[in-house]
Amino acid sequence: MTEAVDELPGFPDPDVPGTEQSTLLELVRDCRRMAPQWTAPHAAAHAPVAPSSIHGTKVPQASSDVVAEMPEYGG
Repeated sequence: MTEAVDELPGFPDPDVPGTEQSTLLELVRDCRRMAPQWTAPHAAAHAPVAPSSIHGTKVPQASSDVVAEMPEYGG
C-alpha cells in the first residue's frame, strides 16, 4: 500500500455502508503499527502436492464462481 495513511481514495463511499473513513483509517493505522511485531517463522519449503492427492475439500459454488471470474484465475 503506497498511499499515505490519511489518504485512502474512495473512502468514505456514501453508497457503501461500512466504508466510513475513520473505521478504515483506524484499521490501516493499527495494522501498520502492529506489523513489525508479527513475524513469520522460518519454515522449510513444502514440496508441491499433486492435485489428485487433494480430496474432501468442498467449495461453495458461489465462491467458485467468484474465483473463476478473476483474471488471475482464468476469468
